[in-house]
Amino acid sequence: MADMQRVIDLAQVGLRAGWTQAKVRAALLAHLERERRYLERRQRSGTRTSYDEQTETDQIVLALAICFLAEEGTAS
Repeated sequence: MADMQRVIDLAQVGLRAGWTQAKVRAALLAHLERERRYLERRQRSGTRTSYDEQTETDQIVLALAICFLAEEGTAS
């Protein structure tokens, strides 16, 4: 589990750099797409590691985070 202070520090860096909710959603979508391409490449090569399993779980987490941010953005 990530150290919460590290998460807060990174978030502050993003806020100071001018990251908005829309920019965060776009970056998460791009990351989700990169991971999808990675998993497809691994599947085509017939190789699999524990990192692939973690990446599959991360895909779900990223998708949920994107949806939650989208919902919050439409409520405000």
